[in-house]
Amino acid sequence: MYAADVQDGGSSLNVVKRDSLFSAAFDNSNNIHQQYDLSPDGKNFVGILPNAADIKLRVVTNWLSEVRQKLK
Repeated sequence: MYAADVQDGGSSLNVVKRDSLFSAAFDNSNNIHQQYDLSPDGKNFVGILPNAADIKLRVVTNWLSEVRQKLK
C-alpha cells in the first residue's frame, strides 16, 4: 500500500512522490467489493487478509469515557 503525491498534468495525473506505507496481501477473492477501506478522517485503515476466517473483530466505542469512569 502506497501514499502518493500527484500533480495535475492537464489530461492526466502524474505521480511526483510515493511512499510505501506497509506491505499486506489483501484478500482479492471477491472482485465485486474492495477488501479495504479508510475512515473519513484518514486516520484509520481496515483490510481483510486472506484466510482470516478465524479472526474475530471487536469494536469498542466511547472507550475513553469508560476508562475515565473506572479511574474515578
